[in-house]
Amino acid sequence: MVGIPQAYFEEGIERAISNGDKLVNAAKLLFDKGIYSPSVFLAYQSIEEYGKAMLLIDDMQKETIGISQYRWNKLYRSHKKKLARVRKAIEEYLYKETEYTEGKEIPVEEIVRASTEWAFLDKTRNMYVNWDFEKNSWVSPQDVLDLKIDASGVLIFASNTKMALKIILEK
Repeated sequence: MVGIPQAYFEEGIERAISNGDKLVNAAKLLFDKGIYSPSVFLAYQSIEEYGKAMLLIDDMQKETIGISQYRWNKLYRSHKKKLARVRKAIEEYLYKETEYTEGKEIPVEEIVRASTEWAFLDKTRNMYVNWDFEKNSWVSPQDVLDLKIDASGVLIFASNTKMALKIILEK
């Protein structure tokens, strides 16, 4: 089979998690300095990296022999598929009482807001300079977002994604 052999899945999981951690840490640093637009972008990218790790874990648990280039492009490079996997993990693991959530106040409203307003929006509209054909003008992230609030929401979502990933890894 041409593609990614199962023997390389674990390394891919570790690399995706490591990169996700680096991205979210950089996002936090930028947020703390009041640099919100790049913070949003990096936090969002960290969530996608964690989603990629989750998809690899799923394939490893199914004992998938390998991942073809076609499957990689259709599943692992799809923003929507990675984010859908993240959302499923958050719903499965963080909405239930677990040793991680017991006795703690979980900001459910923030998780829901972040996952609905961020994970499933057209990210190009929000995170890049874009042309608004209805308004016939250019739109920048700061025109569309309340950057401080939205950056905060995405960072919360990223940290909850990491918590769900930790639970998956421990299973």
